[in-house]
Amino acid sequence: MKEQKNEFISMTEHPLILKDKQMKVCDVCGAMQAVQDNEKRQQTHLEGKLHTGYQKIREHLDILRRKRLEWKRRNEEEKEKQRIQNEMREKEKQRERDNKYLNSNNMNKR
Repeated sequence: MKEQKNEFISMTEHPLILKDKQMKVCDVCGAMQAVQDNEKRQQTHLEGKLHTGYQKIREHLDILRRKRLEWKRRNEEEKEKQRIQNEMREKEKQRERDNKYLNSNNMNKR
C-alpha cells in the first residue's frame, strides 16, 4: 500500500513521465498533447486562446520578416544605383580632366 502511494505521488508530481501516455508537442504553441486525444479535444485545443494567440503572433512575425526582406532588397537596389551613379560621375570627371589635359597640350604645341 505504501509503495502504491509513493508511486501515485511521483506520477502526480511529474505527469509527463507517465510511460503509458505518449505525448506530442504542438508545433504552433508548444503545448503538450496526448497522442490518443479524441478529435473534440484536439479541436478545442486548436480553438483555444493560447493556441490562437501564438498562431496570430507567428503570422504577424512572418509578415514582419517579409517586410524586412523587402526593405533590405530595396535598400540593396538603392545602394547599387548610387554606386553606379557615382562610377558614372567619376568617369565623366576623368573624361573632363583628360580632355582638359589634351586641350592644354594641344595649345602648347602650337
